[in-house]
Amino acid sequence: MQTNDSISQQPHTTAQTGMVLDLRRVTDLLTSECVAEALGVTTKTLTNWRSRGVGPAHVRVAGRVYYTRDAYDAYWHEQTGGAA
Repeated sequence: MQTNDSISQQPHTTAQTGMVLDLRRVTDLLTSECVAEALGVTTKTLTNWRSRGVGPAHVRVAGRVYYTRDAYDAYWHEQTGGAA
């Protein structure tokens, strides 16, 4: 039987995006509310983007949607051409 410590040390691949989530970096997860505010859109817009397969890559953890900082940064740079 695995303990929580051994589980948290292993990367996890999400079923929906195939993205590998390093569970040791869960503090790097951003909520939909945080990302929506940063992008100047509503959470409903993020939901629509996810259903259409556009916007920043996301992961689901325990049924909730999160965005990694790396995915958000990549999306921001893609949209702005790297502008800060």
